[in-house]
Amino acid sequence: MSSLSDKIQQFVKRLQIDGCKVQVGSAMDVVEELTEDNCASVLAKLQTDNSYYLSGVRPEKNGRASDADILKKNGFTLDFDLLKDEKNPRTVEDIKQTAQVIIDALKEHPVLGNWSAVIFSGGGLHFTYFGDAVTIENPDYYKSMVTDLHHDAKMLLPRELKDKLDPACVNAARLFRLPGTKNYKYEPPREVEILQWNDAVSSDIPAAYERGRYLCESKKEAAKVLKAAEKEAKVLFAEEGSISFYHCINKLIPIQEVVCTLKGWETDGRNFWEKGTSKKKACFVPEEQNHLVHGGTDHLPPERNGYSVFQFVQTVLGLNNKQTFEWFEEEYPAIKARAASNVNEEDDAFESKAEKVVALALSKGIKLFHDQFNEAFARVPIKEHFALLRCSPKSNPIRDWLNHLFWKSEKKPLFSEDKIIAIEMLASMAKYDGEQVELQNRVAYDSNSKTMWYDLSDTRNRAVRVQESGWELCESPPILFYREQHQRAQAEPSVVGGNIKKLLEYVNIAEKKHQLLYLVYVVSCFIPHIPHPIAVFYGKPGSAKSTATKITKGIVDPSRMDAFTFPRDTTQLVQQLSHHWCAAYDNIDYLTDEQSDALCRATTGGGFSKRVLYTDDDDKIYYFRRCILLNGVNQASTRSDLLDRSLLFSLERIPDAQRKTERELYESFQRDLPIILGGIFDVLVETMKVQPHVKLSTFPRMADFAEWGCAIAVALGYSQDEFEAALEANKIGQNDAVLSEDWLAPAIQKFMADKDSWVGCATELVRLLEGYGLDGRRLPKANKLSRHLQLISIHLEAVGIRCERGYRGNERILRLDKISSASSEPTDELGTNGTDATDDNFPNHKVDF
Repeated sequence: MSSLSDKIQQFVKRLQIDGCKVQVGSAMDVVEELTEDNCASVLAKLQTDNSYYLSGVRPEKNGRASDADILKKNGFTLDFDLLKDEKNPRTVEDIKQTAQVIIDALKEHPVLGNWSAVIFSGGGLHFTYFGDAVTIENPDYYKSMVTDLHHDAKMLLPRELKDKLDPACVNAARLFRLPGTKNYKYEPPREVEILQWNDAVSSDIPAAYERGRYLCESKKEAAKVLKAAEKEAKVLFAEEGSISFYHCINKLIPIQEVVCTLKGWETDGRNFWEKGTSKKKACFVPEEQNHLVHGGTDHLPPERNGYSVFQFVQTVLGLNNKQTFEWFEEEYPAIKARAASNVNEEDDAFESKAEKVVALALSKGIKLFHDQFNEAFARVPIKEHFALLRCSPKSNPIRDWLNHLFWKSEKKPLFSEDKIIAIEMLASMAKYDGEQVELQNRVAYDSNSKTMWYDLSDTRNRAVRVQESGWELCESPPILFYREQHQRAQAEPSVVGGNIKKLLEYVNIAEKKHQLLYLVYVVSCFIPHIPHPIAVFYGKPGSAKSTATKITKGIVDPSRMDAFTFPRDTTQLVQQLSHHWCAAYDNIDYLTDEQSDALCRATTGGGFSKRVLYTDDDDKIYYFRRCILLNGVNQASTRSDLLDRSLLFSLERIPDAQRKTERELYESFQRDLPIILGGIFDVLVETMKVQPHVKLSTFPRMADFAEWGCAIAVALGYSQDEFEAALEANKIGQNDAVLSEDWLAPAIQKFMADKDSWVGCATELVRLLEGYGLDGRRLPKANKLSRHLQLISIHLEAVGIRCERGYRGNERILRLDKISSASSEPTDELGTNGTDATDDNFPNHKVDF
């Protein structure tokens, strides 16, 4: 096929397997089933998201399939991740050109040379192979097949590409990007395209699968044999005092070395072949294990499936136990000496590395505990201080610490499997034996002692303690904070001469009311137990919006990632928010309703969850309340619920004559940072004294912030009235933003310009509004207008139009009334239907929007 669309059509055709279906959608959700007939429409629908396919799924499976849901497979894919070299990143053209290098390297291989498609995934290459379908009796057989082919591919590749093959994509339910869609992890998004297509080529998938079955079962049998051999060794060699020697032989002598010595073979570390030939012997060494799995050739007896080092030498040389020991004593005297030193420590000789490193860790006086989400942590000594490490096998800090601990004690490396077992053992102790400690990020509040804490995140583990009586640096704070890897240490605040108002020299906010709101907002970010509004910096290009965002982030929560690009995926947004006390987003043009909802929940406090793995039902729970900074040329969202939770800071363009270089600005800021921080903590102390005496006449949407904001304003030297006036001015700005940008509000205002009142159904209102600048085609259903009217009603009421909903008989109707700013009492003309005058969403009479 010549054109790209033909290639994609052929690709989709090859994905189809009788009795199975092909799922297509995002990494989280299934959109629909992919067929040849709906291919074009599905591709068009998925252009705006990262899209993946999964073939061979049981026909009755609806949700995202796991390995257990894969019925058949007619192919496999090797994934080459070629953009993960940060020191020397490759361009799109570099990646595409690499495809031919890989094709040339694999062409002689009986399976890997028969590729069907080479696909550019946006960040790497997918080599996909098709053939006759096989039934997946056991997902482990498929995994073993692909793992073995991965290994073969790695051996054939040029040196510079060996480590670019992704070893993780071996399971039967692995997702791959769908050609014809786009990879939105890059800016601009990259096309997922078929670079080369071989329509006539077909791989022998059944034969490859049988190889995988054989390897998988051989490894299982080998494990059983070796486990039994260990038990036999204790009986056979205990009387001779040789258990330690047997153990040292099997653990410390590489089997590849022994095999090559006795048989004269060559090895790649896993497979073996005779010197001068390329024909592999049917045996291999499982990864990170020191035994050989036999494959049925005549160099070893066929009744044995697995051999330890000791057993291999014994079998090949035809020796008895004593003679085999003598052979090792002569060939490896250092091993005998090592064993002799442990002759009276039989139990220790068989103690695993995992058990040893756990014992070492516990001997260092670590504290194991779990947090409020039942995640396991260890408080470990680092030089003269302590660090909190998450007890997760995927967490690099605890893996590194255990590596260092074991090497320092044993002068031996700790293999990945031992680390995983050790970390899981520590995690179980932390969850079931350790106490629960509530951990926070950067700031914390102790309600019992009425103390606020701020984590400096420095190497000395210091924190600032703030109480009504004053603030101080604490060298040994209680366990309060978990630090993310991106966090930077905060400057040490100045104990004397603090001045928060110096901060105004570094942000381009000219209006006095906005300056007051900004200073109050910054101080409030150091108060952990209240909701915080979203700070929105907007203005013309050149108004230093990004600078204001980064400066604010640097004051509140310094990080190596000072500002993000707003993620398209809400799951990624939640993860970013969970890792930052103050999250900053740069150059926002537009926010979707889903993104706005997530930000609203994050400001006032909300829970989120996601699946830990796609193959199980475990959830990872997030619950947090965060400070959020946004900036853009225009306000990113006019959703009223988001604006109600926002403070809007309009910035004017800075004249060229007044500009400073970024280096000059930030050097000056770093010099003044201790003074500014000292001023913030001074204000915070006074705020804690004032806050209990603050009384609000009315309670706005962010009532807790308003109450504390009044106290902060007084502590700053302003009056409560000045702060409330500034907050009211911000609210008027919110109304203006909604009413000017909303698609419905201008039409409602024009419609009511010559009316005092209107009553009717939503369908009738849609028809009437068509003549007032509203595109009626945007409202296929009248209930959409009713819901949106509810959303903006509070802003319409601010300009004199009240919206109510109720019943007239059995008919649901709307009422619009002109009101004065002082009038807020509802009319009595809307009747009720039932006893409580409510419909599905909100009261019909006396509506509280």
